[in-house]
Amino acid sequence: MVTDRDEDRRRRAGESVPVVLHPFAEFVLDEFGLSFHSAAWGGQLVEVQSLICRDCGRGSEVRRLTAGGVAIGCGGCSAIALSGLVAGTTAAFALGNPFLGAGTGVAFCVLTAAATEFGADRFVRHRYRERAAAVDTPRMCAHCGSWNCVRPGPRGGPFPCPDCGETAVRLVQVARSGGA
Repeated sequence: MVTDRDEDRRRRAGESVPVVLHPFAEFVLDEFGLSFHSAAWGGQLVEVQSLICRDCGRGSEVRRLTAGGVAIGCGGCSAIALSGLVAGTTAAFALGNPFLGAGTGVAFCVLTAAATEFGADRFVRHRYRERAAAVDTPRMCAHCGSWNCVRPGPRGGPFPCPDCGETAVRLVQVARSGGA
């Protein structure tokens, strides 16, 4: 989802928010004159996660302002990979063991990428505090207020039927749009 000041104002007034679906995201962002990179650093990406309540069986969404996992970019990945190669080679020579060196290099790459993405996400949320406050929703059921919500998937269920309350509903995922 993409957000801006007008969307923030409409959201506070109770209007629904447009969601950009994965197969068409690039085309929709182009219409706004944005790229994933510019939308991420501009505090305009919102992560939307579907949840099912284990208490009432109804579906709801959780929304969160995010950097979208695109903060590093291609150049950043290349720099991390190169520095991981240097760290791994240095460790291999220093320890006299190529396997420990390779493990060190891989660990360096993974930790550096994770720290960079986490830091970018925190930076965007800090820089756009007001927008994060307007966009973020709690991870609770919008219908009954329960905090016992899970993502739909093969391990979820059975859930209570939203109509009769009997615990008999199983959700079967038939497709997934992009992302995780």
